[in-house]
Amino acid sequence: MLFKIGSEGNEVRLIQSFLKKLGYKVDVDGDYGEQTKTAVVAYQKDKGLSVDGEVGDKTLTSLAKDGFVLSEDRGAAVSSTLTKAFIKDLIETASRYENFVEIKSNAEWDDSDVFGVQKKESDYIKGYMNKVVGWSPGAPYCAAAVGAFITISLEKNKISPEKFLSLWTAHVMTNVRYLHNRHLISITPSLGSVWLARYGSTDSGHTGIVIDIQGDNIITIEGNTSQGATSDPSKQRSGDGFYKRKFQKYGRGLLRTQGFLSAENVLKFFVS
Repeated sequence: MLFKIGSEGNEVRLIQSFLKKLGYKVDVDGDYGEQTKTAVVAYQKDKGLSVDGEVGDKTLTSLAKDGFVLSEDRGAAVSSTLTKAFIKDLIETASRYENFVEIKSNAEWDDSDVFGVQKKESDYIKGYMNKVVGWSPGAPYCAAAVGAFITISLEKNKISPEKFLSLWTAHVMTNVRYLHNRHLISITPSLGSVWLARYGSTDSGHTGIVIDIQGDNIITIEGNTSQGATSDPSKQRSGDGFYKRKFQKYGRGLLRTQGFLSAENVLKFFVS
């Protein structure tokens, strides 16, 4: 394993964070640039190592002796700085599509003039939704939208979404079972968490991103929902666009909350 100029990601961020803890001057940004190389050179000199400014096996062994842990499961340890940045980007990304309205049923957005929806934005978000396992335009898209929001936010933080995209599907209850089996679901919402709900007694569900918490109420951004209250239960999870919804954390209508996947757990268990 070798980290050098040009390397990036959470492992680089962990190395930077540890060097900073040891007193070396380095920004914790996940980019292995000249500043990180300078800090590594200083560390190597202090430890009597060969000086090349790269973190290879010998430097990693020395760091480990000082208490550094580089998990084999990338993302199994994440810094609070990264978590905060990811949550911020996730909420901003989800909020960017509030009031984004379908032109045809179920994500067939193809008219750049209707409701002010821009063709560029439509193509952008649909391109990411197409990466979610089990989704294609014309199918229910709440989980595909959440997958797109998370993927975009991971990439903004220079983290590979490959593992997340290999495990997250367009079927909410499949995701719920997977997360439950791995004890990744919390009963408590947190900012940037994924809200997961079951629709009545069916194997269908619904999902969205928690962008605010107000007492026992949560505020989400959801795809494939309706704006405001509706007496039609089906429109709780099959509407005409992306909307902000406010409701009790236990659920709404026939949608009963199954739990929340925290942003931190996304980083810990779904990053490759």
